[in-house]
Amino acid sequence: MHLTIINGIPNDDFKNYENALEEVRKSLEKEHKVDFFTVRNMDISYCCGCFSCWLKTPGLCVFNDDMNGILKSMAATDYILYISPVSAGFVTSVTKKVMDRFIPNALPYIKVYDGECHHPKRYDNNVKLGIVVLDEGNVDSEAVQLIFQSFERLGKNMHANKLFKAVAKENDMEVIFNEISNC
Repeated sequence: MHLTIINGIPNDDFKNYENALEEVRKSLEKEHKVDFFTVRNMDISYCCGCFSCWLKTPGLCVFNDDMNGILKSMAATDYILYISPVSAGFVTSVTKKVMDRFIPNALPYIKVYDGECHHPKRYDNNVKLGIVVLDEGNVDSEAVQLIFQSFERLGKNMHANKLFKAVAKENDMEVIFNEISNC
C-alpha cells in the first residue's frame, strides 16, 4: 500500500509527538511505501484561487513549489493521512494550506456524487482519507467536531472510499499504525 502522510505540526513545541510519529513512520515503511511530508519545513504557497490548475495548466498549480511533490504523491496513493494539532479551533494553517491546494487533483467539471454536486477526481486511485487530531489535554470537543466535519466534506470532494478520524495523545500514536495496517 502507498501512504501519503501530511505532518501539519507547525513548530517544535510537539517534540514528543514528532518522536512518536517517527516511530510510526519507521514501522509503516517496513510494509508500505510511505511519503511523509513535514509541511512546516516545505515551501508551499497559499492557494490564490486563480483556477489556472484547471484552465491554463490542467493538473498543475501556477506555484512551482514543494506542493507539487505532495500532489504527485496524492495522485498515486491509497491512503492520505493528515496529522494536526488544534490551532485557533481548527487544524493548523500549514495543514489547511495543503488541504486548500488539493484542487489540481480534481477536474473543473461538476457531477453528482453521493447525491451532491462535486468535482470529479482527476486520477483513478481509490483513496482513503484520515485525520488525526493531536491532543495535549486541552482540545475542545467542538473544535474536534468541526475538524471532523471538514474532513468529511474533504473526503467527499476527494471521493474517498473511507474516512478515519481520531484524536490522539502522544502515547496513542500506535493507533495510527494499527488503523492503517488494517486497511
